[in-house]
Amino acid sequence: MLSVTIVALALAYGIYTLGDPRRTRISANEKNWGEKLDPLIKKLSTEEQKLFGRYLRRTMLDEAFTGGDGVRKGLTVGEAILSEQRFELAQTNERAETTKLKSTLTATLKDKRFVPSEQSANGDEGEIAVQFVCRNEGKEDIAGFKAIISFANSTGDVIREERINHNKGLPAGKSVTCTGSVGYHRSDETSERLRSIDPSSLRFSFTPQAIVFADGTTLQAPYEERMRKIQPRLRLPVALPSP
Repeated sequence: MLSVTIVALALAYGIYTLGDPRRTRISANEKNWGEKLDPLIKKLSTEEQKLFGRYLRRTMLDEAFTGGDGVRKGLTVGEAILSEQRFELAQTNERAETTKLKSTLTATLKDKRFVPSEQSANGDEGEIAVQFVCRNEGKEDIAGFKAIISFANSTGDVIREERINHNKGLPAGKSVTCTGSVGYHRSDETSERLRSIDPSSLRFSFTPQAIVFADGTTLQAPYEERMRKIQPRLRLPVALPSP
């Protein structure tokens, strides 16, 4: 069944074989190699068959949905298998690093309130001040970190996201209180929603993007997550008035 699936996936690419299945060159132009591919792939180990199949599926989906380049011209089955092994190893490492990031640095929302003021030159009619407590759950001192904080409603719909940078250090096992503000004016739908939402319905999340430890080592989120576009509008720090 597996080899049949691989045949169906590979028909669009064609196969040039030199005997050793791993030396087979995959052509994006030929479409007449279906009959030869099935016995060829059966010569691979079970794990190699799975890796090759996953490589083709991933590459074809990437080409179809994101405009990827597809299978590189002249690529061999062996190179495709190696490419998939490297890709899956990188994915495993990224998941492990993301898990460690989230478990090393945590945060909880402490306060969110509206601070009225006279309208400023940029149109702000006040500030939405937030206060959250970050904790270093690890055993190594942190020199600085970057993170994304997110505010959502009770159903999980994101109201606003903000990037934060903290460069003042955070010892192992200790916490630091961070304060910041978002300019408010009625024409800004997100700031209006953030101001008016009932505190019991507000969901706060904290996603570390990068941690620099005191010894110079780092932890980083995957590149795509770190490059995700978020308009940096949280002003840090700001003094919160007494309730």
